[in-house]
Amino acid sequence: LSSSMPTLATGSTRNSNSGNATAGSMARFGLYNNRLYTVSSSDLKVFNVTQATQPAFVRTVSLGAGDIETIFPYRTQLFIGSATGMHIYDATNPDQPTRLSLFTHARACDPVIADGDYAYVTLKGGGFCGGNSNQMDVINIQDLTAPRLIQSIGLTGPTGLGKNNNQLWVCDATSGVRVFDAANPANPIEKQVIPSLQQAYDVIVLADRTFISTNNNLYCCSINNNWQVSILSNLRIKP
Repeated sequence: LSSSMPTLATGSTRNSNSGNATAGSMARFGLYNNRLYTVSSSDLKVFNVTQATQPAFVRTVSLGAGDIETIFPYRTQLFIGSATGMHIYDATNPDQPTRLSLFTHARACDPVIADGDYAYVTLKGGGFCGGNSNQMDVINIQDLTAPRLIQSIGLTGPTGLGKNNNQLWVCDATSGVRVFDAANPANPIEKQVIPSLQQAYDVIVLADRTFISTNNNLYCCSINNNWQVSILSNLRIKP
């Protein structure tokens, strides 16, 4: 679910472009159109993985910042989270991503996902990221060159998040995992909190299963039409 786990990322919203896989919002690499994109603290690297056994380095793109944290490919865009904002890059030419816009926010750790005309960014203050904001920003990205904040929802200490259709799941520190109804994507409504999943780090939401990672465990969950969550299994990933 993160860049330390054996998955490749297009984030945890649904995406049907060829050459994609699914992983969490905290990943530092992602697949789109047979290209592997990786981010360091200051740049984006592009690899051609058309031949999976012979990946070829293509180029390095400077992101003009020293606080880059995550990457989320969606449609033909790359949504890149940093400690001070969300960068949006156009990957229509997959070998040469170009910057469309930058949405800035208070300093905080910043994973980001996108779905339709909206992006969702969690801000976690403290730690190495600094700042004191703990919230989820809902951002209108209908105009990719001018992202616009719709609202901020106060949280405890959020990290990873994932969305599929109306389900929006957010890992929120000691509060556990929060589940929102995003039928109105501009105004997610909290439906459920799972306090037993404290310190959850990241989440992947698929059609009928949700996978949640903590420091030591990987949980598989399901949710019914009444927003009741069941933990189906628990795989320990550290001794």
